[in-house]
Amino acid sequence: MIFHDFTEGTVYLKDRSQVRAKLNYDAYDEQMIFVNNNQVMALANPELIDRVAIGERTFYWLEKDIFLEKIDSASIVIYKRHRRQMRSEGKETSFGGVTQTQAVSTIERLNRSSDNASASLEQKESFRFENDDLFYLYADGKFESLATPKQIAKFFRTNKKSLASYMQSHAIDLQNSNDVIQLIQFCRKTAD
Repeated sequence: MIFHDFTEGTVYLKDRSQVRAKLNYDAYDEQMIFVNNNQVMALANPELIDRVAIGERTFYWLEKDIFLEKIDSASIVIYKRHRRQMRSEGKETSFGGVTQTQAVSTIERLNRSSDNASASLEQKESFRFENDDLFYLYADGKFESLATPKQIAKFFRTNKKSLASYMQSHAIDLQNSNDVIQLIQFCRKTAD
């Protein structure tokens, strides 16, 4: 979850109605969730939702059950897709050791609804969640992904070599919002 606990928020529907609820965003399953009579449920029909506000943060629907958080800097608005990947830290072996070998058989699976992926859960195996966020721009009525340098160069019509050189010399991390904003500013300057 991206919030520590379920937080009071508002779901704004496209028909201009609104619903208040305790909300959170599940970054592993990539879905907006809420509490209803002590049961955790996902928002139904997200295509009917204009936006979701949780505290000072605003989320917009992308596709399936996936929402993007609007990040508004002084001059640039980008959208963050919160994603988490589950990684094994290894399986317990004899004498309290840990191994990452795949020789242990699977007991059950943890399925993710957003892309039908699943992670194996095995006895005495430790897992951790890693950030795997993506960023988008909104242009011409749709969200454009900024996941790769190729997508960025195409969107801004920027020279691929100068973009690659800038990214390398400034150690740009495409999973860091400040780096993505810095890269967009560079692309806008070179496109002029």
